[in-house]
Amino acid sequence: MGHGESGLGLVSFTGTIDGLKVTAESTGEEILIPRNLLGSERGQISMRDVVAGLAGGRALIDIRFAGSEGFGDYGVFAASPSGDEDELAKGDIKFLLEDRGKDSPGPAMTMDELRRLAASTPTPTGPGRPPVNWQVIPIRIGLSIPQILSVVEQVLNGAAVESVLKRFGGRPDIRWDEPILRGDGWAAERSRFSGTWSIEVVTHSEREAEERLCFDKRHVADYAWRVAQALEQRYGFPYGIRTTNDGFFMRLFQVGDHGVKVTGGFSSVEVEIDSLKTLLEHSYGRF
Repeated sequence: MGHGESGLGLVSFTGTIDGLKVTAESTGEEILIPRNLLGSERGQISMRDVVAGLAGGRALIDIRFAGSEGFGDYGVFAASPSGDEDELAKGDIKFLLEDRGKDSPGPAMTMDELRRLAASTPTPTGPGRPPVNWQVIPIRIGLSIPQILSVVEQVLNGAAVESVLKRFGGRPDIRWDEPILRGDGWAAERSRFSGTWSIEVVTHSEREAEERLCFDKRHVADYAWRVAQALEQRYGFPYGIRTTNDGFFMRLFQVGDHGVKVTGGFSSVEVEIDSLKTLLEHSYGRF
């Protein structure tokens, strides 16, 4: 968020595994808003209220944003510091704000008030489905990052995915009535519809799933992130990016006409290699 909005100077918002970190850049003061206070539109803390409050209670349409990193070109609409957006961009921003009906000015907020709010206890949301109890077990990495990079490079150079995976110890097997290649701590399955191979470089076994054993979602997210960072160092900034509050992580990389996609979810980190067009259709639908 840009300078001069509330006397705080530049304020940044950074997503972390544990929640959202708010930083007043002029003083270095940081506040972490825990994940369990955020979440959906019905969360305990409304980020619209936080952003608008730290900007002195302004309407969102009047707040200048200094920029964003890590979102790529997908899913971010923000007014720039200069306010020189074209009419189409201005219309998109105005529509999103009006559509949510929350663009009226509100109360200002100080960092101390935000700190007290972040330290509050989540409000019970009423009766719901009983929780499913999963026991967390240590994460088991099937394919290391150097091995993943080797698989990707060989496939991009024309080798068949199945042949490459067999050289890494993959053997034919059956899982949930579907044919797969199974290695030491990893599995790979070919889509019967698109023919794309999905390589689960981190995965729990069928027995573990049946016994409700899972990996720590923070460790899964960390490994997916490290795989994506290694691919970014080799192939450049991602073509597509998606991250959600429930732990889903996706990075899609373009390598010529090919694509490499990394996803992290529940007890699983997957790598897919196919044409960029096919992976785009999987990720965003048909164009």
